[in-house]
Amino acid sequence: MAIKAFINRVLVKEEKKEDDGIIIPSGNAPSAKHIKGKVHSVGERIDKELNSIPLKEGDVIYFNPFGNTVIEFEEENYYVLREEDILAVEV
Repeated sequence: MAIKAFINRVLVKEEKKEDDGIIIPSGNAPSAKHIKGKVHSVGERIDKELNSIPLKEGDVIYFNPFGNTVIEFEEENYYVLREEDILAVEV
């Protein structure tokens, strides 16, 4: 079974930091203002007139974790984002 972003959404899997063999989700720190994640899929755009961020599967992005939907699929957490929630893309 697979999971895919729906219309005008980006599905992102949070990247976790490792510290001496312990995996620490980056968004769990009280001071976290943004987190880093890898694009899992990009939903189809409905309004082709709007400029969109040229994202593709595998891109690493930074985003605001607050106010977004988190879903669990096959024991992994994914964020469902709107393009305006994306702060930066690693190039």
